[in-house]
Amino acid sequence: MARWLIAGAALMMISCKGSQGVGVDPPKDCAEAMRHDFQCTGRFRAKDERLMLLSCFPFSEAERINGAWVTGFEANEFYEGEQTAGARTHKGISDTQLVINIPSRPGPFMQFYQLEFVGRRSLCDMGFPRHIIVVDRIISAREDESH
Repeated sequence: MARWLIAGAALMMISCKGSQGVGVDPPKDCAEAMRHDFQCTGRFRAKDERLMLLSCFPFSEAERINGAWVTGFEANEFYEGEQTAGARTHKGISDTQLVINIPSRPGPFMQFYQLEFVGRRSLCDMGFPRHIIVVDRIISAREDESH
């Protein structure tokens, strides 16, 4: 009997997942997302940013993406298709940020990574930053320490 209860609970959890696999079906388009923006995002205050974004805004299907990521003091800039050497100067002009789970570590003021990952792109103009990519899985991450 316990096995049936566990199996039933597992099936219920699977069936409750939204199309993004986060438990809630996100809006179908940007107009709907913007109409309900504060109402939706307010439910996630001080919680998981990734879950909030995928629940409240439309995102693309997962795809393989690579590029240079600059992170550090108030920086989160992603330059798709670029090598870390090209991003060394911290251009400050990227309109794309990553929502990514890489543990922070003590070290230099700025960190530069060459990344390849599976992620989902925001389908709406998110304001600032204009684009957000939610990283589902990191394929490779190499820190550039040559500067």
